[in-house]
Amino acid sequence: MDDRITDYLPELKKNTAFRSITVRHLLTMNSGLAFKRKGGGMLSDLFSDEALYYYTDNSKRQLLTSKVSFRPGTQWQYKNIDPLLLGWLLEAATHQRLALYTQTKLWQPMGAAYPASWGVDHAGGLANTASSFQTTPLDLARIGRLFLLAEHGGKTPVVSANWLSQLTHLDQTNNSPPKGWTQTRHQ
Repeated sequence: MDDRITDYLPELKKNTAFRSITVRHLLTMNSGLAFKRKGGGMLSDLFSDEALYYYTDNSKRQLLTSKVSFRPGTQWQYKNIDPLLLGWLLEAATHQRLALYTQTKLWQPMGAAYPASWGVDHAGGLANTASSFQTTPLDLARIGRLFLLAEHGGKTPVVSANWLSQLTHLDQTNNSPPKGWTQTRHQ
């Protein structure tokens, strides 16, 4: 969790924006990387980073040009860039395409009923881990079931109860105020 992402993606070392970012920063969406979300009208939406990363045919090239917005670990910001980097990192760390890794480590062990797929930026390219995972509602419910099993002390075939607990509890070290359901749940 606290490994620097450049340990897995050495091509990022050329850009100082990635120097201090860890795997944990990506998982908790506080990498500090700049990302302009859509909103503010059609024209600004067209030029947002959200649109750029959704429609690019080379996500890796775009990611290599990232800039720093704030120091990693100091501010939570929901942005597509962190899960895109995580997908790239996972492929580098496992030496497997994300689709195969997902199939063998998640999909088969949880007993998925139907195949799933990842959208990619081009044939053989990077999976759009921010928004392009296609599956059925039934199998999404199976993923939800993993959380319920762990919450009630049951064993899951995929991830530990400890990890699922970390995913579903507010990080008190994060300086950002809670939003949405976390705000009402934790006050």
